[in-house]
Amino acid sequence: MMKIKNILYLGWLGQGNVGDDVLFELFKTLFYKYSTLHQKNIAVNIDTFHQDRRYQMSLNSYDLIVLGGGSLIHLAYWINICKEAMHLNIPVVSWGSGIDGYYKNDHEITEKAESMKQFKSFYENIDYLSVRGPLSKKIVEKIGVKNEIHEVGDPVLLYVDETYGDKMDNTNNNKLILINWGTSYNSIFGNNEENVENELVKVIHELLAKGYKVKVYPIWTEDILAVQKLTAKVADKRCEAQTVVYDAKGTQKVIQDSFLTINMKLHANILSASANKPFISLAYRGKCFDFSHTVQCLDYTIATDQLTASKIIQLVTDINKNYDVIVNNFIRAKQRYHPRLLHSIKSIANLLH
Repeated sequence: MMKIKNILYLGWLGQGNVGDDVLFELFKTLFYKYSTLHQKNIAVNIDTFHQDRRYQMSLNSYDLIVLGGGSLIHLAYWINICKEAMHLNIPVVSWGSGIDGYYKNDHEITEKAESMKQFKSFYENIDYLSVRGPLSKKIVEKIGVKNEIHEVGDPVLLYVDETYGDKMDNTNNNKLILINWGTSYNSIFGNNEENVENELVKVIHELLAKGYKVKVYPIWTEDILAVQKLTAKVADKRCEAQTVVYDAKGTQKVIQDSFLTINMKLHANILSASANKPFISLAYRGKCFDFSHTVQCLDYTIATDQLTASKIIQLVTDINKNYDVIVNNFIRAKQRYHPRLLHSIKSIANLLH
């Protein structure tokens, strides 16, 4: 007799944001591929949480709650849903979740941990606690949590390997540079997106003068206007604006056809690394540093309050010189995190036996 088990995946889904949607896509892919529940006559149904906060969902039909990837593990809204599940004796896990905020160094990490001590009891009662990067892990450790904290990397780093295997075309256009631009409504280091935008205009003009082509692309639908505004300021037909947001597979194809990427949003960097394309991270919040640590690319990560056109151009020059070294860093990171991620899937599946 086949048993049915129900999982509820929590994530910021269906909002036109590639990063959050691809994390859910990957969770389903990896869970169905690597869990062995079918051998025990267990079939698994994976649902998502309704995003309209006026619409209340009942949790008691679920056998497991997954706090998914993205910057969720420190946000009261999602934690309160998990606490409700715990009250109903439903197992709760986190899967490569991260902590966002204005942190770059140990002092700021300590401050972030202090502000999150209210969640300590939640972290200590979760059935499986995993985070995406070393800085997220350090913050939870500084709270004094005694639970084992599994650093599994951001799952999207493995997107190309798990989706395409060795079938991804590795050729590239060595004259095309992608620039991911968008908005966080000035919730960035320095609180001044206009200043960053003006520096990017200078960067693009210099890249065009060097013979590169430039495409500016969004990975969130709310970024499209920002993309159009930046390219209008450049006012050069060699700088193309992508005015639609493609899903993960479409975005991956755009990245795959480029030489390198310069990105504001976190998952633009991660998709770039997944495709073995060097990136420059315009780090707008701490989560960008968290990821760069995992792929040894801090030297190519600039906080938005310290960003200048000349710094970005210098990093483009450095990438040209160190391209293979950077790609090898990505490959080593995948080799390090891939088994951890698969172990996390199996650990989560074991809770459904």
